[in-house]
Formats: sequence, structure tokens, C-alpha cells
Amino acid sequence: MARVVDFKIESSTPVFDGTSYGVSVTYECIDALATIAVDPKAPENAVIVGLDKAPKDKNGDVVFSTEVSILRPTDEAKRSPFLFYEVVNRGRNLSFKLLDDASAAGIPSKPEDAGDGFLLKHGDTLVWNGWQPGLPNKLMNINLPVEEGVTATSREQAIFDKPGKIGTLKLSYPAASLDVSKATLTVRNNETGEQTTPKGLSFKYVSPTEIEITRPEGMSNGAIYEFIYQVKNPVPAGLGMAGIRDVVSFLRGNPRP
Repeated sequence: MARVVDFKIESSTPVFDGTSYGVSVTYECIDALATIAVDPKAPENAVIVGLDKAPKDKNGDVVFSTEVSILRPTDEAKRSPFLFYEVVNRGRNLSFKLLDDASAAGIPSKPEDAGDGFLLKHGDTLVWNGWQPGLPNKLMNINLPVEEGVTATSREQAIFDKPGKIGTLKLSYPAASLDVSKATLTVRNNETGEQTTPKGLSFKYVSPTEIEITRPEGMSNGAIYEFIYQVKNPVPAGLGMAGIRDVVSFLRGNPRP
């Protein structure tokens, strides 16, 4: 059984202004928060890096929560038995852009967000949930426990695409030290290129979670910058995959949340 220990529905509203798709199928959107408990000793979870260092509840489980959005037909009789799940891209829905010719990348709610309505015509239920932490509030997020007092090594990469002398990189975790000598920055022109430290390449900390990179001359706009540094208070980010696993399993076993 999936370890969803609480599924709190925060809102349930009609969408697409009542527009019908297929055979008179109208939709509603359910926004919810799923709370999940995982046993860090279970083989399925033990492979998650840092899970053993995360805080535990009284049962020895690691608890976290993820935002969930569900689109389903308002008329239960018109709901198909199929669940369409999309792994969000940086907290955004892309399936409606790629399959329905829609322009929006958020969870669709207006008629124009649905494009040609391809995904809605058969009465399927569509589901998204957050799996990447630290995204802006308007995107699908996951809330993970912080490993207080833990330090580790993190590798960040950035491609700036456009020309310019300066680029900024937001870090996934706060730096354990703002001493630039304790971190390394390299650059290569492409994925197979050699990592180098050419003249003119440098960085400085803007804050514990952001650096400013001075870009060297002669590198392509698509050059890959790699920053390796010591972090503090990380999160077990691999729980994002466990969240996907458990949310889908929970909804398959509970078709009427």
C-alpha cells in the first residue's frame, strides 16, 4: 500500500467555464495536499540519498507533503477508468502544450488553456503533483524535511543561452561557507567538451543561495558552467520520486478522493 497518510482537499472548482468536451463532458479541478510517510529502512526507500539523516516521526518514518492537482469530469457517470499522469517539468504542465496545442504551461482552468481539448474528450482523469522542491509558489511544489546540521557536496550546472558578461545561478541548497576558495567553477562549450578554467572566469556569492558568474570571452552562448560547493541543511530530494510513486498508487486505489 502507498503510504499517503493524509489527503487534504483544499479546493474543488468547475473549470473551462463549463465548456463540454467529447460527449458532453465538463470538468472540475481538485487541488489537494498529500502527506506521505515512508519507512527509511524499507528497500524501496533506502536507496534515497540522505533519507537516513532526515528527521523521523514517532514511528520512525520520514514525513513529507506534495501539492496535487486533479482534473476530472464533474459527472461521475462520464468518467473513464483511465488516469493520465504527467510528471511536471519544473512544476509546470506541458502535456496540454504538446498534445492539445494549448499555450499555457500551468494547470489548465480557462477554455483557452485546454487548446483543442484532445486530452479531455474521453472523460479521463488527469493528475499532476510536485516533485521538485524550492519552486515559486505558483508552480507545483513538494515540501521536504530539512537535514539540519548536515553538510555535503553539491554540483550545479547552468547554461545562459544569451550573450552577456555576467550570469547568475540560484543554488539548490545554501552554501556552508561563502569562502570562494572552498568552491570550484569550470566551463565547457558542450556536453562532451573538456572542463576548463579559462582566463576571465570567476564567481562571487550574492547570497548563500545565489552566485554571480563572470563569463570568459570566447565561450559559446550555450556553454555549460559547473559549480561544485559544500552545502548545509540539504533535503533528501529523491523523495520526489517516492512522492510520484505513492500519489499515483493512492489515487488508483482511491478513485473518489
